Amino acid sequence: MMVTLAAQRASAPHRPATVNADRQAATPHAAAPLAATPTASAATATPTPARLTLTRVPRNLPVEEQLQFVTGRSFFEDSWVRPGATTTLRDGLGPLFSARSCAACHQGAGRSSITHKSTFAAVSPHALTLRFDDQDPAAQPGQLPLGTTWQAFANPAARQPDKPSMEGELQARASERRWQYPDGTQVSLLQPEYRLQGAPASPGALSVRVAPGLDLAGRIAAVSTAAILGGADPDDGDGDGISGRIHPQVAALGTGEAGRFGLKARHTGLRAQVAAALQEDIGITSSVFPYESCGPAQTGCLLAPNGRGASVGGLPADDPSPVYEISDANLTALVNFLARLADPSATEPLRSEPASQGAELFVASGCAQCHVRSLATDPSAGAGASVVLYSDLLLHDMGADLADTGPAAGQLGREWRTAPLANLRWRARLSDEENYLHDGRARTVEEAVLWHGGEAAGARQRFAALPRADRQTLLDYVSSR
Repeated sequence: MMVTLAAQRASAPHRPATVNADRQAATPHAAAPLAATPTASAATATPTPARLTLTRVPRNLPVEEQLQFVTGRSFFEDSWVRPGATTTLRDGLGPLFSARSCAACHQGAGRSSITHKSTFAAVSPHALTLRFDDQDPAAQPGQLPLGTTWQAFANPAARQPDKPSMEGELQARASERRWQYPDGTQVSLLQPEYRLQGAPASPGALSVRVAPGLDLAGRIAAVSTAAILGGADPDDGDGDGISGRIHPQVAALGTGEAGRFGLKARHTGLRAQVAAALQEDIGITSSVFPYESCGPAQTGCLLAPNGRGASVGGLPADDPSPVYEISDANLTALVNFLARLADPSATEPLRSEPASQGAELFVASGCAQCHVRSLATDPSAGAGASVVLYSDLLLHDMGADLADTGPAAGQLGREWRTAPLANLRWRARLSDEENYLHDGRARTVEEAVLWHGGEAAGARQRFAALPRADRQTLLDYVSSR
């Protein structure tokens, strides 16, 4: 069971506790402040492995494709500048934005991370993103008061004198919660809380997310749409308690498409995902998303100049020859770059799952119902080809504890795409710290498992009921994927 009681983590021998000893005397049912991790002495400190960088040029590509890779990498790493700059290749930043480049949030194409504090403190948009459009699948971006995404910064032309940030300040804090296993073992969990301060309008719901690692982008793009659709069971027709579904906005199109990219599986392909990130996070328009992410009342944003020499509101839908802030050719180069990122596991051949106790426990506990080991690729890749993901790429109800917050958060706020577990062993080197779940609240794989609810509550209960040694065996298996 969970109670709001500060406690030192008594389990998880694979990771030492970092909570101070004075927590033991905390008042029952009261959250205690978080403590800093003790600093190891120079004599005992373990060297931190070098962070993995996935952006090196693949030498197995033909020279022309290597050049395209480098072009795409430049659009990933280099900063965009405001409209009116002398450069016309990378002007168009904003008018509202959260980052100046993709790499600002995805350092080395890895994952962002957040360090939670005990009192509310400002959160960098490079650590967490905040979305507003997934609560009402029928809502159009122009109907949302702050657009689709929280954008922390604004170009001077878009600012109101008394509101330089335009969309407020995202703040976070966390308290400790205790999980107790049936055998009495206890684990301390982080319970985060978020709020948006100083915003000119209330978004109604807060959907907070870390920037995910990009190491699996090529694998996810290669999955056959039929493989994703084949695993969907929105009405739980087989009665197993698992009802994965396609994002409702995608399903409403009725085209037999399947969302796969994004923590809500909102985008059907890598190109759409990249174009959406450019528009929402950097303020860069493209032929895929030609309009800036401005709310209907954000007049400064709507009237600000963009990189095509017109105001944001001056781009008619029937423009016969639009000039977008990133051209189709450069967008293609960026997409191809991401699809060809160096995969840390690329040198390891795809092989059958070896028999092991960990693998057996993974299946017996029910983890494999959603964390499907491999999915078939598009037929163009060859008959029988597949990629290892440990995900069905579907949306699942993960329960109230992991749900988006706010009065307007609906059913979709409880649903998240099954997190791929492939390359999990590289997580600590693809991020500033080891963090899991959509907002990075879980500091270990064990904590991530214990936060599972909703459709995954049964799997969590089966895991919790295992003997401690078996739990560790299962955790080691997952951590080694």
